[in-house]
Amino acid sequence: MKQEMSKTKAQVFALAKKHRVTIRGDVDRYWGEAECEWDAPEGYRFTDTDNHCQYFECPIGPDVPRTDGAKNAPMFWTMMYEELEGNVNSLEKCTESTCDYCGRYEQ
Repeated sequence: MKQEMSKTKAQVFALAKKHRVTIRGDVDRYWGEAECEWDAPEGYRFTDTDNHCQYFECPIGPDVPRTDGAKNAPMFWTMMYEELEGNVNSLEKCTESTCDYCGRYEQ
């Protein structure tokens, strides 16, 4: 069985920076939930969702199964890296003739 390599917060943000992706997030320790959102660079979109923004929500806690969330911070950052990596691999130029996000409006 292949052992999964853990990713770190620094690796997540380095991947985002490399692809000019902006990340915002919040951790709610009371509810054990982490929420992150990232935006494609201006003029681009994520083709896997046909969207300019992605949302990553992850329950966190020692009793949370891997299929539902993360038991700890290293697992969370690894899951977030995998999600972000899939998104940045799907980046392509936005081809919409009018796009509020890219700044192209109807004339």
